[in-house]
Amino acid sequence: MAQKTNKEAQRTNKEASDLAIAPGHKENPNPEGFLYDIVNEFRTENAELVVDFITLCRIKGVSKSTETPGPRYKIKHSGTIAVKKPEVPSAPPDHTGTVVILDDVWTSGSTLCACKDVVEAEYPNVSDVKLFAIGRTESR
Repeated sequence: MAQKTNKEAQRTNKEASDLAIAPGHKENPNPEGFLYDIVNEFRTENAELVVDFITLCRIKGVSKSTETPGPRYKIKHSGTIAVKKPEVPSAPPDHTGTVVILDDVWTSGSTLCACKDVVEAEYPNVSDVKLFAIGRTESR
């Protein structure tokens, strides 16, 4: 009997998830920042819990909520966020379990909800998408 690969073993772990980070407001095909540092450290220390990483990037900039007060609707982000595909894919990704999307601050939730829509459209076999932010702004 063939041994399972690391990813196959992780997929059988019900606690394992794929991770993604919500992109910032500026157009950036190569996102980076402190959340990426945190996620990379977490992945290194908890390899059994993180199966894969989905890179979301901002393909068209949007104004920050502090620059344009008022409601920020998910439609504002429509068409501005995309999944960045690896330049040299090793194998098609098997995103079928849970995906956790992280953001630094939850203001209205529209960025995270738009990211969720992108992930679900790109990977229709994902069973669950969870949204998480490190901080939340006060209601105005």
